[in-house]
Amino acid sequence: MSGKVYEALNQQNAVNIVDVGGDEIGSAVIGQFRELFSKKGYNLFYVVNIYRPFNSTKEEILENMKEIENILGMNITAIINNSHLLSETKPEDILKSLEVVQDVANARDIPYVLTVVEEKLFEQDLLEEIKKYSLVYAIKRYIIR
Repeated sequence: MSGKVYEALNQQNAVNIVDVGGDEIGSAVIGQFRELFSKKGYNLFYVVNIYRPFNSTKEEILENMKEIENILGMNITAIINNSHLLSETKPEDILKSLEVVQDVANARDIPYVLTVVEEKLFEQDLLEEIKKYSLVYAIKRYIIR
């Protein structure tokens, strides 16, 4: 990674958000900064989509989390639910994901902090159910697939 990235990460009062893609390559790249993060303090969020291959069950998610932590040499501190099926997502798909993600958070004793939901799915019943588990964050997709 470039020296500019290190400079940005090393700034005292900066808040940095780094998306490493959740695979071995991204984890290995960001792992080079583990000492810096440990010194400054960090939050490492695991973003889960239960509709992705090898990430659909509690057991698979826990295994993936452990692999990423082993490569990074850092601990995941919280979980974010970004479960979706692109434009095919229905409220029931989000509802199905809530318990799976909560079970993972409970198993790891980490907070389940956020559920991401596309704006078009916002309806009161769904929002009330999500709020039993986490905060809700609305997104709007501009590229439709």
